[in-house]
Amino acid sequence: MGDGDDKLLVTAGYTMNNVTVAGLYQEYEDDKTALLSVGVAMGNNNFVVKYGQTDWRDGYPTSTVWGIGAEHKLSKRSTAYIGYATSDDMYDDGKSTFSAGMIHNF
Repeated sequence: MGDGDDKLLVTAGYTMNNVTVAGLYQEYEDDKTALLSVGVAMGNNNFVVKYGQTDWRDGYPTSTVWGIGAEHKLSKRSTAYIGYATSDDMYDDGKSTFSAGMIHNF
């Protein structure tokens, strides 16, 4: 790293019974990002809600993102997922993303 490359990343998570809470805080140059997620496991399903904000470009308005999602364990090695996320910033009133898929670990 050269002079002026200031970086900080802190993450933490805690699981109690079937609820997991996780957080992230990051600083990179003038950008600051915070993200919080909560997941609830129910049987073969896991439901997640996430919310985050970024302050960037020397104090210009905040960019905000939130999302919801679900995972279903099909087997020990396969998981299907579905999710929705939206974000907005000073240039845009909102961009939304929908995703669905399957993960298989070989």
